[in-house]
Amino acid sequence: MPAQTNLQADITTAHVAVGSLILVTSLVVTLRARVLCGSASAVRGRVGASSAAVLMGGALLRGATA
Repeated sequence: MPAQTNLQADITTAHVAVGSLILVTSLVVTLRARVLCGSASAVRGRVGASSAAVLMGGALLRGATA
């Protein structure tokens, strides 16, 4: 295998790993916020909007790096 192919594989692996880390971090933050703030409907709306913003930011970042 050429060295360039190995470099591309390493970059792709790192990219996927970072994306997974961001996803898990946003999930943990959302769950902790729900536990700390209770389950009032207003809180659920804010947490849902925050999660959507995090996911949309990830989608925009993915488009910029593609």
